[in-house]
Amino acid sequence: MLTKAYGESAMSKVRIYEWYKRFQDGHENVEDDERPGRPSTSTTDENVKKVKEMVMNDRRITIRKVADDVGISVGSCHEIFSDVLGDETWVYGYDVETKAQSSQWRHSGSPRPKKTRQVRSNSKIKLTVFFDFNGIVHHEFLPQGQTMNKEYCLQVQRRLR
Repeated sequence: MLTKAYGESAMSKVRIYEWYKRFQDGHENVEDDERPGRPSTSTTDENVKKVKEMVMNDRRITIRKVADDVGISVGSCHEIFSDVLGDETWVYGYDVETKAQSSQWRHSGSPRPKKTRQVRSNSKIKLTVFFDFNGIVHHEFLPQGQTMNKEYCLQVQRRLR
């Protein structure tokens, strides 16, 4: 039922059972526990703030230049850029019928027409959005049949620029 309601963003069955067990054991914190290993030192709030300031001062700055100036890896810089400056999602099509469009003539003795519930259609399209502190600066829909790959992303970034 969760998958039907929330689609791809639904939590897995195994993960639900893990959280259920945690609550049964008395845990009340909904944050994940710390994991062993080296903590990430690159994507700190301070570094994110520095990256934002650099981008706001120069919209044509390269990721490599930002990474060098902040002192983080290019990969971490990519992660900050994608978290801060852009996002993508699937957009589902809906065929919404207004009340006037769904009305029909009927005889006084005939039964009421059955109305189907509005459901998400099978058609979906990928939407990529770029924004800054003022709002959306660029958006694109992935063309039908096109694969979201490195070449396509580079083309989108060129059009954004």
